[in-house]
Amino acid sequence: MDEVVSQILEKQVLTAAKAVEDKLDEEISALDRLDPDDIEALRERRIQQMRRAAERRAKWRAQGHGEYAEVPEKEFFSAAKASERLVCHFYRDNWPCKDHSYAQLNPAQWEQSVTVKEWWMHMGALAGVPKKGLHSLLLLVSWQLWLERNARTFQRKERPAHVLMLQIKEEDRAWEMAGAKHLAGLLGEI
Repeated sequence: MDEVVSQILEKQVLTAAKAVEDKLDEEISALDRLDPDDIEALRERRIQQMRRAAERRAKWRAQGHGEYAEVPEKEFFSAAKASERLVCHFYRDNWPCKDHSYAQLNPAQWEQSVTVKEWWMHMGALAGVPKKGLHSLLLLVSWQLWLERNARTFQRKERPAHVLMLQIKEEDRAWEMAGAKHLAGLLGEI
């Protein structure tokens, strides 16, 4: 019985591998058939995509993206409608996070750093940013990136960036439930 299942499984794997190989052969053949005009057209298309992306980033900067600003309650919906994306830090006057120290985590405020260690030392030196939380966050994110790297390298599994970020946030919540109170609210601001 096991031998029959093994043979069926082997046949299915070979069929799937053949289909993937055929698809790759088609793509390689299509690339081989490209003439210089086709390559130039691809290049021009990519340049146009890059220009549109740069224009979009400039438009976002002009709209205030990358800034940490307090928006009055009555202006919130108009501010939210003006942008495709929005990161929002809700608070009440009696909440400890009202001091806006998390604004320093804004990437636009970061100094240019050559190494991760240099960047991390700079982030740890910012006033009002909880050092214990930053250290735990570094461990948490590094661990998740390491797991993702291993999955890609050894299992050929790849998660999109937004899924990886969701996994990091889930892990953050698990750490908080396990007692890492200094992480509370820190990851939500990043």
